[in-house]
Amino acid sequence: MNTLDPLIEGYLTYLQEVGRKAPRTVIDVRCTLKRAVESFATRRPGVSLWKLALEDYLRWFEAEREGARSNASLAKDASHLRGLLEYAWRSGRSERNVLDGLNLHESVRQRAPNFLTLEQAERLVAGLSAPYPCRAARSVDHPAALRLRAAHCRAVRARCGRCRARAPGAHCASGEGRSPARAADPRRRLQ
Repeated sequence: MNTLDPLIEGYLTYLQEVGRKAPRTVIDVRCTLKRAVESFATRRPGVSLWKLALEDYLRWFEAEREGARSNASLAKDASHLRGLLEYAWRSGRSERNVLDGLNLHESVRQRAPNFLTLEQAERLVAGLSAPYPCRAARSVDHPAALRLRAAHCRAVRARCGRCRARAPGAHCASGEGRSPARAADPRRRLQ
């Protein structure tokens, strides 16, 4: 196995012994760093990875992207290089980590998460067969199960005429729907 710069070898040892990374992870980081060192040896001979400017890395990422590398692979490479630059900065070999905060996925379209709308949530709550008056309002205390946003939960609870509960997990003020043991136990009131 080829040896790289002593700082890079120290970083790989650090990952293995201190960071307790899996052996395949260390091998993956080694391959990424070796490919970067070889590429920059032709582009910027004699300049170490931790001495390169942000523009050098951006040109390298663009060349890798043109070489049909996927965005996930480029993000992984950026993460590996960012880790090395952080290690070099902490050990005093570099003035700063030029890749700190770099996001290669700017072209990815942001979309809203898949949640129910307020109207869909109201129809869902109204469609519940409620054996006691406030079950519909209490059902929104589990927003993860209904995939509701917090604002939607508050709006549905506010529209329940019989329930004054506003906090998640709170019960109807009249105590309807509770078992006598639960209503009497003061430790359970906040659940």
